[in-house]
Amino acid sequence: MSVLIEKRIFATPLSRKIALERQINLSDVKGSGPNGRITSKDVLLSCEKPNLAGGLNFQKSSSRKMTVAGSTPQFSLTIECRADTLVVARKKWNESRAAEDKVTFNDMITKAAACALLEHTHLLNICQQAVGARDEKVDVSLAVNTPRGLVTPVLKEASEKELGDISKSTGILADKAKQGRLSPSDLNGGLFTITNLGKFRIREFVPVLNPPQAFILAIGEICQLPVVVSGQIEVGWLLRITAGADHRLLNGVEMAEYLEILRNKLEQPMSWNP
Repeated sequence: MSVLIEKRIFATPLSRKIALERQINLSDVKGSGPNGRITSKDVLLSCEKPNLAGGLNFQKSSSRKMTVAGSTPQFSLTIECRADTLVVARKKWNESRAAEDKVTFNDMITKAAACALLEHTHLLNICQQAVGARDEKVDVSLAVNTPRGLVTPVLKEASEKELGDISKSTGILADKAKQGRLSPSDLNGGLFTITNLGKFRIREFVPVLNPPQAFILAIGEICQLPVVVSGQIEVGWLLRITAGADHRLLNGVEMAEYLEILRNKLEQPMSWNP
């Protein structure tokens, strides 16, 4: 007499939840965790395998992510930063460099946000657990609009890169995304996402989470506005950043602490980019 033995599948609770929501068979997913355990990252990558026409099925993947995000309890917090010093620092950086080596405000914000996360070790641990990452380097997902829809390629080791390298790497990722040439590894590893609508003169907006990440940052326009300093009105450069966070993983205080670190870095760019 033969006995049918069902193979046990080792998977994290979050990966099982995502697989259930997206109707993914875990037996078809290869695990990258300890002893082959399936992580949430593995489940998400299984949604983004090349289709028959080549490239990645971005629209299907994005739709699945938005479905999960829409059912996630999310809260948002907004900070306002004085960006006067940031504007001066960028001008100083770019004035002696060739066009291909110039940096954008988004490059600077990406670097500052990655460095800020390293300083908030508790939040860093939460972000790592959410996506199944294990090292101390901060990879950042960057929202890019393409003909196939919105995708989030990952800037590797953003916390370690110089601004010039961030600018070049970001440009390469954006070009690959628009041409439909991103590989699964290009979409793997981001601890959080940055989405920027500043070029459209949007000052502030509430972003939608990028599952399974714990939070996302929405970057608004850097613009000149009246500000009150010591009882006097003057004109200053201001930047608003809104964080959208998964309330199952984070609370308001943890997110506020991180945003305060980020604000300090943006208002003192010479402290992290001398």
